[in-house]
Amino acid sequence: DIREPRFSRDFFFSDSGISRQFGIQEYGITSSFGTRIGKSSQFLLDMTVKNSQTYDKERENFKTENVDIASAALEFALDTRDNSFQPTEGRHTNLRYSFTPQIFNDETFWQLHLEHEENIAFSKQVSSQFSLSLGFSSEGLPFSEMFFLGGAGSPYSHRFIGLKENDLIGRNIAALGANFRYSPPFDLIFPSSFLLYYNAGNVWQNRTDMSPGDII
Repeated sequence: DIREPRFSRDFFFSDSGISRQFGIQEYGITSSFGTRIGKSSQFLLDMTVKNSQTYDKERENFKTENVDIASAALEFALDTRDNSFQPTEGRHTNLRYSFTPQIFNDETFWQLHLEHEENIAFSKQVSSQFSLSLGFSSEGLPFSEMFFLGGAGSPYSHRFIGLKENDLIGRNIAALGANFRYSPPFDLIFPSSFLLYYNAGNVWQNRTDMSPGDII
């Protein structure tokens, strides 16, 4: 789904705005080569060949985007978290630069994306997490490769509590997040935690348009 949400400065309020439904279909192959650097970091080279199609589920007059992509990516990852699923301390950093060589593609583009996560434990039951997502892309980026923002977080959409999944889509992104977690020393039927989230950010089509005044 793609929406054009209208926001109010009133607390806990947003308008559903205008919505459109798109579908994305991809198939291909990816191969990775890399090396481990020390105990908690690694460097990777990814090679991908795939076909990506984007189509409008509602409007027949929308031209389907059908793109063959042959790309390479350099990726550095650092992970010192005590738990990758529910960390309470440590940090995770991922820096990725991908590009499409002109010799193998009709259209070329590049994308740079930095994700950082910092976890702080105040006690055995209380911890916090601070996150940053910052991404830039060139013009000509296919729709399927854009940054998706909204929802609880998934492989396809960056976390932004208060928005629906994939609510905001663009070639450039800046998003900040903070959450506080309290895990009771006893089980509520099963191990449970209480979380408080705060998010701020947005996406932009052009890097020159990126402005702190657009942050929501």
